[in-house]
Amino acid sequence: MDVLEVVENPKMYKIRIAFVNPPSQNQDPTTLVAVLNAKEEKQFDGLNGNETFSIFVTPNIDATNSVMMGIKRVIKDKNLAAKLFPQYPRSYPQNLINADINNYRRQMAYEMESLFQDCRKPFNKKQKEAIYAMTRSVNTTFVLYGPPGSGKSYTIVEAIRQLLEPPSIFSYQRWFGSSRKILICTPSNMAADAVAEAIIERNFVNSNEVFRLMSNSRDAFSRNHKLDCITRTTVLCDKKNDAICPVYDVPSGDAIKKFNIIICTLGSTPKLSRYLQPGHFSHIFVDEAAQASEMELWLALGHLGTADTRLILAGDPKQLGPVTHVPVLSCDYFGYKSSLIMRLTKEDTRPQQFRRMTFKDDP
Repeated sequence: MDVLEVVENPKMYKIRIAFVNPPSQNQDPTTLVAVLNAKEEKQFDGLNGNETFSIFVTPNIDATNSVMMGIKRVIKDKNLAAKLFPQYPRSYPQNLINADINNYRRQMAYEMESLFQDCRKPFNKKQKEAIYAMTRSVNTTFVLYGPPGSGKSYTIVEAIRQLLEPPSIFSYQRWFGSSRKILICTPSNMAADAVAEAIIERNFVNSNEVFRLMSNSRDAFSRNHKLDCITRTTVLCDKKNDAICPVYDVPSGDAIKKFNIIICTLGSTPKLSRYLQPGHFSHIFVDEAAQASEMELWLALGHLGTADTRLILAGDPKQLGPVTHVPVLSCDYFGYKSSLIMRLTKEDTRPQQFRRMTFKDDP
């Protein structure tokens, strides 16, 4: 919707935008605009399509409050803060570090074959090491990074499959079933849709166990129909109960708790927290984490994480960082352009992170 002019002393209305210009194919724009004032609802009938409207969008105070709430919760909970600011024992003797690394690698080599004996997909050595690390029963933050095309998303989808379908070495979990709940977040809708498609294509869970949470403001006309099986839509109607357009919807509180996998953008996590309590998810995966600002990561962890939540980041810190349209945030002074995954993958912290990261250039 283009802003053409701003009129002094305009009539002020609260409005619901039911479409964004240009309208989708076969849709008549004269039927898609509803205007609400404080006391009554009016339907614009008889528009000829040439009218223009001046619209002032008020700041979203709910978004600001959500950010502050997430920040306060992380600051007050040292266990949550430790996931974002892990403390590595820099004074730990090198011989003990080497012994710890060797013990970990021996255990990994012993369990690796059983871990992938039921897997029909090919994975290279580094991908297998990452999957092994992501599926361990620990609650530390894990980072997987590498360049585009190295199979990061492919790898985390397999890790999620194994978390929900434990291999034969964890037979007791197969017998009693997995109680794990997975949240997958991305900084953009495009990345979230890509992960959702990958999970559908792998077909290791029923579609009724997966939910792709969409923003109500996203155009449901031009939606990705491959995701229809894991999204929820409803129809926006006027006072006469005539259909105006489809909009995205969220299942009831009890229904949303039954999903084993929920996929959304990082910005949608405060909305999700209206239906789910912190600790509902055993794992929070963040794909394309290098393109997310630290504030967005704090949103997800602050609203939905606890000390027992496993935080897993995947991305490439050498690629484009967080994007902002606010010029003042583009400078390095405020740190907005430096993502959490970039901070955690600094060279000086690598020796102490051998079990918390998988590096593409490791020997």
